[in-house]
Amino acid sequence: MAKVIVTGGMGFIGYHLTKALTKEGEHVYVIDKKIFPHTDLAKIEDLRDVVNRIQPDGIIDLATLPLNTSITEPFYVINQLHLMICNLLDLLKSG
Repeated sequence: MAKVIVTGGMGFIGYHLTKALTKEGEHVYVIDKKIFPHTDLAKIEDLRDVVNRIQPDGIIDLATLPLNTSITEPFYVINQLHLMICNLLDLLKSG
């Protein structure tokens, strides 16, 4: 049984993925603003804290920002998603 972090696990795809992984016997940890409102995945310190506490075998990144923000502030959303992915890759690279 693997420990898997699913970012954005409260969204449509994340919910169904989490359900399927759990059914397969995996230990799933959902990281989502709806569950952890003070965790900002665009901040490497927050992401590092979550990963260090859970020590996952895998991470599935489905995190995004609300649709209305994507429409009204598309460049902000692109920047935030870029930061989240870069932080995640940097953290995984450093072990």
